[in-house]
Amino acid sequence: MRHELKITGLVLGLSLVGFAQPAGEKAVGFLVSKDGVRAVSARFAAGGNPYLNLAVTAGLDQGRGFTAGVAFQQYLNTAVCGSGACGRGSSLAPYIEGGLRLRQTGQETAVDILGHVGGGLLLPLGPVEAFAQAMLYTPISSPRALVDVGGGLRLRF
Repeated sequence: MRHELKITGLVLGLSLVGFAQPAGEKAVGFLVSKDGVRAVSARFAAGGNPYLNLAVTAGLDQGRGFTAGVAFQQYLNTAVCGSGACGRGSSLAPYIEGGLRLRQTGQETAVDILGHVGGGLLLPLGPVEAFAQAMLYTPISSPRALVDVGGGLRLRF
């Protein structure tokens, strides 16, 4: 467990530079986690509410398997959303997140369905947003709590 806690502190985010618009209601980029997941991460404002977002993640799990998931993110302050556009502020925005993931490790053919809940911080930097998050997750078929930490940068448009 001590080794896991040390690894949990190491979060690396990589940026995808491309087409961005300053509104910030959508964002697409990369996520790298301590579990070895390298994924595309996307965020979309849900139902016209700039404080509630739908997050989608899909990527490779340590190069052998895959991970895909969907979650809802609820921002806890209003500093990140101004003038009807989420992400324009320069303040740190904490959020909570909950959702489901599919994961296949590559060592076996079975696909696990994982439930996850956790939180994170988002920092808008112009058209780019840096984020870091920590999630508790567990296989739904055989519940046992695990921890994942990830972070990255996404382009807002």
